[in-house]
Amino acid sequence: MARLFHFSMAQLYEAYELLLDGCRSILAHKLRSLLTLTGIVFGVASLVTMFSIVTSIKTMVLDDYERWGLKDTFDFQARSVDSKAAADRASKGLRSPDTDTLLTLASVVEGTNLLFGEFIGQANLEPRRYPVVGTGREGLEMRRLAVISGRSLTHLDLAERAPVAVLGTRAAEELFAEANPLGREFTLGGERFRTVGVLEAPRLTLIPASFEFLERRVYIPVSTYQARFTGTKAVQVIALRAPSYEAVGPTLADAEAKLLQLHRGVRDFEIENNAAEYGEDMEMVNGLLLGWNIVLGAIAVISLLIGGIGLFSILQVSVRERVREIGIRKSVGADDGDIRREFLAESLTLAALGGLLGILLGSGLCMGAESIAAAFGRDWYIPISPLGSAIGFLFSIIVGFGFGTYPARRAADLDPVAAISQ
Repeated sequence: MARLFHFSMAQLYEAYELLLDGCRSILAHKLRSLLTLTGIVFGVASLVTMFSIVTSIKTMVLDDYERWGLKDTFDFQARSVDSKAAADRASKGLRSPDTDTLLTLASVVEGTNLLFGEFIGQANLEPRRYPVVGTGREGLEMRRLAVISGRSLTHLDLAERAPVAVLGTRAAEELFAEANPLGREFTLGGERFRTVGVLEAPRLTLIPASFEFLERRVYIPVSTYQARFTGTKAVQVIALRAPSYEAVGPTLADAEAKLLQLHRGVRDFEIENNAAEYGEDMEMVNGLLLGWNIVLGAIAVISLLIGGIGLFSILQVSVRERVREIGIRKSVGADDGDIRREFLAESLTLAALGGLLGILLGSGLCMGAESIAAAFGRDWYIPISPLGSAIGFLFSIIVGFGFGTYPARRAADLDPVAAISQ
């Protein structure tokens, strides 16, 4: 054990000495070493930046779906029946009681019914036409619409068919200008409503987009919409949420079967599978990111190869410059392995230094991209990819070893007598 420990310490000391020799050689030729490092640095920086940005984009796409609450949901949308025979089977279309029944299914965790329309609204300013949404229980929560002031619609509002409304940010501004809208009344389609809440403006992390049509929406209880504007229990959309993205298929099948049973076999509805659209979008995003990975990866590999060629050339020059030194060392007892390890140590030290500088440069580029995005009002967080950093550094070591092997072997094979005589 002591002998093994002694051997290990001796090996470590030798590696330390080789590292010092490599550093001394680099410092002795600063400009040449810097030029040699350039290709490796940019290659590793490309890998780090590529992995970090791709990871960030994928995370933002997932976050946007989470923000809108769509990836584990599906909708039943009302449509007219195809024939008189189907109509005669006494289906009255999508109705609020359908939603109540579907919510009793064990696989459905959340649901709401929706009605859409446009009505003239007016408060302090001139009248304007506003998109109005009648929503049932948890309607705002299902679409991840956050209330920034006041409150959301409640079960009591639905039960009492209360004339209350939650406004989008732009609707609140247009109706009440600078005044606080909470508690204030306005007319909508000739009916009076009281403002109980204002919604946060919707946004996407990845793509700057305008959501004016959403910000101008007015949300009221679906029961109030039915009582004041339609006079029936019909709804246009029943939106349901499954326990998870993976469970959407079975949950949708259960809900569809139950709805057909309620409608006596009449398919007077269409299905919009938001989860399926999410899967298709993710496939498209993954395909685009894979293409980007291939292109940027090729650029990074080319940069590393160029750096390797530069490293090879510099080591060849170093061997020619130190022929006499190599001959003297071999004449006083250094063997071929000592010479080979010395030049490999120089090659690996240069490559490792290039890898570390590349990681720093890639990290700096990611932080620079964050700053530029912030300057344009975008919140873009790009976490440095540990995987990209590890792969970049590993590639730099492989390049250092691969392109340093031949010059090191050439130096080790020099004849000491011939070398000293040069």
